[in-house]
Amino acid sequence: MADTTMQVSTHLADKAMNAASYGGAAVSVASGLTLTEWGVIAGIVTAIVTLMANLFYQWRKDRREHELYRIELELRRSDARYAMTSICEAKVSD
Repeated sequence: MADTTMQVSTHLADKAMNAASYGGAAVSVASGLTLTEWGVIAGIVTAIVTLMANLFYQWRKDRREHELYRIELELRRSDARYAMTSICEAKVSD
């Protein structure tokens, strides 16, 4: 039991040390950037977020337009069937 507890605590300590290491590296890089570099990074992030938003809304628009097209096509087909039925009935009654 003690061995298992020791393994779990060692594993958790390793995870904490890795997280601290990555956090320290991130702080080191972030503190070495100038205001201009931060502006460039913010611009790139903004461009990527805008691209993703545009792609998402374009996908939704395409989906709506496809559904509208499908409904319109179905209505046109039913109108054509009705017209053909009316023509056939008119010829039969003549």
